[in-house]
Amino acid sequence: MKIKNNRLMGDTDQKEMMLKIKNWLKNKKLQFKKWKKEKIKQFMKSRFLLGSLMLIVGISYTVVFYEIRKIDIKGEKLIAINDVGVVGSPVAHASLDEQLNGEGEIIDDKNIPPTAQEIEKETKNVFRENSKIALAVFKTESALNPTAQNWNCYYYDENGKRYSDMCKLEDRKKAWSVDCGVAQINHETPGKLKECPAELFDYKHNIKIAHEMFSRRGFQPWVTYNEGYYLANL
Repeated sequence: MKIKNNRLMGDTDQKEMMLKIKNWLKNKKLQFKKWKKEKIKQFMKSRFLLGSLMLIVGISYTVVFYEIRKIDIKGEKLIAINDVGVVGSPVAHASLDEQLNGEGEIIDDKNIPPTAQEIEKETKNVFRENSKIALAVFKTESALNPTAQNWNCYYYDENGKRYSDMCKLEDRKKAWSVDCGVAQINHETPGKLKECPAELFDYKHNIKIAHEMFSRRGFQPWVTYNEGYYLANL
């Protein structure tokens, strides 16, 4: 027998107390299991979300890498649409579907124009230390479009003084010359409708001719240089 609150505790009281303690421990154990189960559930849910996110990122990366490799292997390039007709206008491009046939191959590789990077590289190789200014001039003149054509016409100001300017669309047949290609090489054929010869659409040949002109007269032949417009692309 034990003493509780200054009185003797019988066997029955001891059993009741032990039962209460046992029930209390049981409840705590159940509460702990429930808490543990909930935490594990939350943890697994967060891991599932993280795993799903990583899977999506991995799939996206794989698809992008595959597409890049496919483009690299097939040698895809944008196809420029001929004749911008306005100095400095952006070059339009065909869609990817128009470039490729049903098997994902280039339709006609020989007709694909050079990229801006190729033109810049050629300009740097030819003009060397003067390439920075040359590129700025060419970008202003043609936006590096190898098939750019711009016609020149004579007009008269209010004082009757003649000056040369880019032809209005309806005056192209009256043009006295036409500027051709990347460097807008001026071409004149007396008595004929002015059109650029095919060789001036070859960007390497065009840049070579431009360098020959530069060797004789510097950048003086280009109005965009003389007027300072090229500075916007420098």
